Amino acid sequence: MKKLFVALLAMICLFSFVGCGQNDISKYLKKKDGEQYLILPISKEKVYISDCREENKYLKYIDVGLLKKAEKKIAAEVSKYNDETPHYYIDIRDGYLCLAVELIVDLDEPAANGMNHEHVFFRERITKKPVAAEENK
Repeated sequence: MKKLFVALLAMICLFSFVGCGQNDISKYLKKKDGEQYLILPISKEKVYISDCREENKYLKYIDVGLLKKAEKKIAAEVSKYNDETPHYYIDIRDGYLCLAVELIVDLDEPAANGMNHEHVFFRERITKKPVAAEENK
């Protein structure tokens, strides 16, 4: 009976450690030369996190599963534009922390207003709950 109890306790501890580590965002947050970066889990791209931005204080709420899904979804969308090096950033939209990309897409012909390019944005939530009451952008 003691052996069964010890084995059961050991399994519970093991599963709790495995479960807790799966959403540990701290392993994706790195500092280098005094600058903060979020390392994307799939591409390993470094996303610069400015010290003066509000988003910085919400990084601990990033859900790793949502971050992976967001990176995959955005990468699939960006690939349609043949942009090999998207510039990822973090922002708050509708109260949620988001992974985002802005592409500048050249137009075949200038628009009526004379513009020869357009700005295309992709954004996906990376927190399960809102982190801010108002939209900042």
